[in-house]
Amino acid sequence: MGSAVLCAKCGASTSLPDDLRVPTFSCSACHETLSTAEHVGRSAVAVDALMGWMGEAINKPFDADAARSAPKVPHGTGLTRSMPCQKCGAALAVPLDLTVHQVRCDACARTWPVAAYISDVERLNLDMARQVAENAAFAERVTNGMRCAQCGGHNDVPDDDSVQIVCAHCGAAVLLGGDGHEEAVARRRLKHGVFAVRDELIARQEAKQRRERWIALAVVGVVVLGAAGVAGVGAVVAAIGAVLR
Repeated sequence: MGSAVLCAKCGASTSLPDDLRVPTFSCSACHETLSTAEHVGRSAVAVDALMGWMGEAINKPFDADAARSAPKVPHGTGLTRSMPCQKCGAALAVPLDLTVHQVRCDACARTWPVAAYISDVERLNLDMARQVAENAAFAERVTNGMRCAQCGGHNDVPDDDSVQIVCAHCGAAVLLGGDGHEEAVARRRLKHGVFAVRDELIARQEAKQRRERWIALAVVGVVVLGAAGVAGVGAVVAAIGAVLR
């Protein structure tokens, strides 16, 4: 069951903004200002920031400095593995997140590289397995639908980049990322966004190729007309056919 988007002040259900980069939105009932990130999660907000950056980047010449400044999607679960400190033997909560590289023992104040306890390869494998499991669980939600957190009614889940749906029974705004599916929803939103950028680039390339073919056609036409005169229309038509093949 997904969680509802509820106003912290009056309890009314209200929808998130379509563009999750908008930091706040207003309750539809009491107009209280609500935080987008608090409802949908940091990852989904960061995905929209990254896709906005990509949309601007494809309209500009490549800039290495700008590429390095691309928004980062936060990654990390906070999961740890309890292991004995190699110096004093005290229990040490070793981070499983690949973004964390050091761990400090509170008992002996020794700081260790995480790789001294768990290799980066093992952490990567664990993280990939976690993501695959989360994606599979959310794919099942897309296949089977979900119940509304407000009324319990069953709703279909669209296979797109949505982060919320409107309950078909009571009209409540329901988050698709409830029950631990937040990162899976963010990854799906990123996938759809990347595919949209890809499709736009392909369309631009095809449009460019069409323009180049028409330019070549015009050049051929001018040459043929100059060589054959008005009576050479048939040759121009033949040249057009050759360029467009």
